[in-house]
Amino acid sequence: NIPSPSKSNFRSRIINPSIVSSLCVFVCLTIFSGLSCILGTFYDDEISSITWAALSFPNIFDYVKYINSHDIHPPASYLLNKFAFEALGNWKVVQFVNGTLNAAAIAWFHSCTIDKVAPRERLALTFVLATAVTSEMWGTGLRWNAYFNPVFLVLYTVALSKRPSVTVRAAVLGIGTVFLFHTSYLTIV
Repeated sequence: NIPSPSKSNFRSRIINPSIVSSLCVFVCLTIFSGLSCILGTFYDDEISSITWAALSFPNIFDYVKYINSHDIHPPASYLLNKFAFEALGNWKVVQFVNGTLNAAAIAWFHSCTIDKVAPRERLALTFVLATAVTSEMWGTGLRWNAYFNPVFLVLYTVALSKRPSVTVRAAVLGIGTVFLFHTSYLTIV
């Protein structure tokens, strides 16, 4: 029984080694994210972020104005933490979602770059990215790096790609960079 060309084409796309290895990166990092959340505790600066997120204001603009007048950090991470907690209701779940976003960004970076790496080096790259435990430790945090790192990695990947067009890439990079400036004062670096 010979498989039809359409089934064979479908199977080759689904079982594509770069897709499988990218999924392995995502699954491994998500597991590490879960372990970090289960076994970890809140750092003192995360307690500060929780305190900022718990503040109540009549509108977002007053909230951002208050943060900008009382803290050196840009307000986007505080807002994202506040929205995530309001939606999820548990700080550990917010940490896990942050870590999962980080894992997804690293896996996407892997999927966009793995075919550009020499075949004999692909397993090493996959292993290094799948075991990026420090990235997940910081990625699960309730500070700016939980949002900055995945967005930066996506922007870096977009910048290095040949698609979409230069105009679309420039727009994505411009909007993304504005977001990064509102997330971390280290964006300029």
